[in-house]
Amino acid sequence: LSSNSRDGPEDDSIAVHGGEMPMNFFKDGLTPIDFVLVYETDIQEEEKMQDENDHHLEKNVHKTGRQKFIKKLKSAGILIEEHSDRKSKKTIHYILLSVPWGVQCYYAEELNLRVPLQTIPNQSKNWSSELLKKFKIPNMLFNELPSLPVDLYTCPFKANKLPLFLGSSNKNTFFSNTQRHQIIYEILSRTHYGDVKKGQVGIQRLLNEKAFHAAFPLH
Repeated sequence: LSSNSRDGPEDDSIAVHGGEMPMNFFKDGLTPIDFVLVYETDIQEEEKMQDENDHHLEKNVHKTGRQKFIKKLKSAGILIEEHSDRKSKKTIHYILLSVPWGVQCYYAEELNLRVPLQTIPNQSKNWSSELLKKFKIPNMLFNELPSLPVDLYTCPFKANKLPLFLGSSNKNTFFSNTQRHQIIYEILSRTHYGDVKKGQVGIQRLLNEKAFHAAFPLH
């Protein structure tokens, strides 16, 4: 997902990689950032939000939609940290999202994500070596033979089978970046912020309505 293009001076564009937005982790230095949502607010308009005109009503609708969406994400278990970068005419808001381990496991099962099992040594035998060994004849080429490759198999992830999977000791790197993106995008796509019958569901709808101006994975 990317920011929507808008007409106007170049100064009005959102510098999604600038400002004070952290690049990889929450402020604690430990929680990895999986996804970033960005929106901007006009400082003068914020001060005039009480005015009852169509323009400000639209801005209030955007604000309400964002707030409900973020609240739903929190209810789904997503960790959220908010940052803002105040400019002369506007404020850029960064909503940092991180998917904790338990939520990753739940959606990995639901999405049927495949992960590698622990490595299994290749069971193929070197028959010439076995024959020489049987007759107690030294194998002069033994040290020159390359190691046989391991067999690597994948299967759908199951949380109750975690010890059987490769890399299960490190939860931060167990799922690939691509898989983490799949998980967070699934959550963002199905989270509703209003009347489902009216299609008020998902980050793409909020981007189209310009309630958010950008949405992207960070790694």
